[in-house]
Amino acid sequence: MNRARSSALVEVGDRVRVRADGGSGAARKYAGQKGRLESIEPGLEANHLYYVLIEGNSSLLQTAFEEGDLLKHTPRT
Repeated sequence: MNRARSSALVEVGDRVRVRADGGSGAARKYAGQKGRLESIEPGLEANHLYYVLIEGNSSLLQTAFEEGDLLKHTPRT
C-alpha cells in the first residue's frame, strides 16, 4: 500500500500511529508514537495537515503531521 493511500484511511477521531518512515520532521521525532487524530486542515500545495494529540503529551498540545506520516492504529483485543 502506498503512503498517500494509507493516509487517506485515517479520519478525525481515529487512533493513529506515526510511521517510522514518515517524511516530516515531526514524523521522525514521534516515530512509533500513538495518538488521536484531532483535525485535518488544508496545507500548502493541496496537501493537508493532520493534527494529532500524542499520548503522554499535554492535552493542549497537538502536533501537525503531513499526509503519509500516519497509519490508523487498531488496538489488539
